[in-house]
Amino acid sequence: MNHTLLWIEGAPVYGAENNSQIEQFVDKYITCNIDHLYSKLSKVHRHYHTKSCRKRKNSHCRYNFPVPPMRATRIIEPLSLEDNVVVEKSKSLFAFLEQGEFDKLMSFDDFLTELNLSEDEYIQAIQCTLKQPTIFLKRKLSHIWNNSFSKDMLVMWKANTDVQYVLNAYAATSYCTLYMTKVDKSMTSAFRRIRKEHERSHIDAIQMIHTLGNTLLNLQQMSA
Repeated sequence: MNHTLLWIEGAPVYGAENNSQIEQFVDKYITCNIDHLYSKLSKVHRHYHTKSCRKRKNSHCRYNFPVPPMRATRIIEPLSLEDNVVVEKSKSLFAFLEQGEFDKLMSFDDFLTELNLSEDEYIQAIQCTLKQPTIFLKRKLSHIWNNSFSKDMLVMWKANTDVQYVLNAYAATSYCTLYMTKVDKSMTSAFRRIRKEHERSHIDAIQMIHTLGNTLLNLQQMSA
């Protein structure tokens, strides 16, 4: 799995430009509409729940699927105050989405009617689940399991991509730094084995450091 930060000249910055400029920019480069993709690419851009989704013992998928459909791409910010009525509507919304597949012909308005929500109530139900401003792509109900991708990059890559506009530069930098420097379980096990061998064989500290260094180089799956 590769992570890359891309800079586009002239890209609008969240907080400096108005949200509509950013939403238009995002629509230019990013989509979740797989209708024009051939079958193989369509499948690799669809999320399927696994054990990893609930790794943090959360009832909701930690990758935030299914993603609520949206009439148009928009930036949604968290609610400033918690409202129990809105929370209950939010639970009903996501329980409905988790039911699975939906008719491709079902419109956004039909969806709201099925939920018995106005569009403002629907947005509030999403807001109460957020901890930070989040971009929601224009998304049909039949695309709630699709990840976002770059239309241009897909032409060259011809495989799964998950592209997102960065609203919080610090959060993105922290995530990439932690990802590049994390130690996987196989490396931890290897280091533990080397320490035990060192204790049994009484090899000197310099030899043990040399062994640890070689192990680190050979097992590291990703370099900075």
